[in-house]
Amino acid sequence: MKKLLFFDIDGTLVDFGNSTMSPSTADALINAKQNGHMIFLCTGRSYNQIYPSLKAFDFDGVVAAAGGYVTVGDKVIAHHVYGQNLLQKVLDTVGDNDTGLIFQTKDKSINYHIDDLRKLLGDEFVVTLSSFKEPEPYSGEITLRGGNRHT
Repeated sequence: MKKLLFFDIDGTLVDFGNSTMSPSTADALINAKQNGHMIFLCTGRSYNQIYPSLKAFDFDGVVAAAGGYVTVGDKVIAHHVYGQNLLQKVLDTVGDNDTGLIFQTKDKSINYHIDDLRKLLGDEFVVTLSSFKEPEPYSGEITLRGGNRHT
């Protein structure tokens, strides 16, 4: 009976702090495929955070970003993104708190701390997401308002 097998990255396929699988792990995955099973990466990591050595391995698909981006073979079967309105609400909420931001897409992650952005750009600034080269929900500009908080 054919089975679909899903494998996490950190502590499962690779040891923490290591980016490559051991030969015995690779052999076990190859053996599973030879026995007719399908093997998938399954991770909370964004697709762009998956080690290149794992992307190069012959997985049948990927579940990345905790299900936000899913492939089977070369076909993308799910790609969930924030719409403009929800993204604005998230940015407005973060603007009122002492926290960091990570903008993640399939191809790119950018990390910011809200105070660093304020120092560079003042209390009201625009975050341009069009450089991500993703579908429409990521294009355009979002204005992040810093509110009354001063650092």
